[in-house]
Amino acid sequence: MIDINWKPTDRQLREFAVAFLVAAGLVGGLLWWRLGDNRISPVLWVLGPIVALVGLAAPRSIRWLFLGLTLAAFPIGMVIGFVLLSLTYYLVVTPIGLFFRLLRRDLLDRSIDRGAASYWVTRSPRPQPGRYFRQF
Repeated sequence: MIDINWKPTDRQLREFAVAFLVAAGLVGGLLWWRLGDNRISPVLWVLGPIVALVGLAAPRSIRWLFLGLTLAAFPIGMVIGFVLLSLTYYLVVTPIGLFFRLLRRDLLDRSIDRGAASYWVTRSPRPQPGRYFRQF
């Protein structure tokens, strides 16, 4: 399980301040580009540098913002992670498994042989480690 960092270090808060500056600028620019003249973009462009400067000078003062955004993003990340894993499983792994089953291909060699005394597979001995220094 993922734990929430309730006690971030000063370095983490400074990194968050710089990331907040970049994110506020990008989100403000994206909103300006998509919506045209709006009131949110200038607020983000002013808020970003203020939070960055305060965060770099006194990192503990932006701890509440760090924790608030962390708590807001945590459930979103859990849902997105669950959805992406589910989509990967059902859209990639399941069709490959069904395709192999259709071809009757068993990559793990799980077939049952009633006449076999044992399922032990003999392997060749490991090569000596010195062989790796004589590749050619």
